[in-house]
Amino acid sequence: MEYPQLGLPLALELVNTQFALGGQPRDALQTPLDLQAWIELNSHQLDTSSHGLEPTEGDLERFRELRLAMRGLFGAAAAGGSPNTADVRTVNDASAAAPRFEWLDWSGAQTPRAQTMSVADGFAGVLAAVARSAIGLLAGGIQVQQCQAPGCVLFFTRETRRRQWCSAACGNRARVARHYSRHKRQMGPA
Repeated sequence: MEYPQLGLPLALELVNTQFALGGQPRDALQTPLDLQAWIELNSHQLDTSSHGLEPTEGDLERFRELRLAMRGLFGAAAAGGSPNTADVRTVNDASAAAPRFEWLDWSGAQTPRAQTMSVADGFAGVLAAVARSAIGLLAGGIQVQQCQAPGCVLFFTRETRRRQWCSAACGNRARVARHYSRHKRQMGPA
């Protein structure tokens, strides 16, 4: 399973498993094994254990449904529009399916520390972590943008006002397309 992993927050990493390659739509989550590989690639961002999880077709479908809802929400946020209420409900339901709580770990002379504990099964916990990532992005004032490069469908977090592309490669592709268009106009009809 390969997709354009950009080191983004967990929700955007899942959304970006739908991408375009050579102008053709691609989906990196075709099988439960693809989902397992995606979870392993992004396990460093999970607040729940993902060790030893073996996804089923049903798990894959739940992740794809969440991905579709988040794509709709991020698209609405990027465009400054209103979200679909079913998309909001899907994200909220996924988040609520895995309750979690803070647990104080203080044994012996060690320094006390807080651990986040989850009471859900593995996949509900992972799904909830992705949903909470989306909630944090959308409600946290982080600007999510859709890439403006021709043929790209990826989302990214916009750190500066001027950033328009998900990656340097897309920025180069957009500049080349703009240059080609300008050059073609200057040359006039043949």
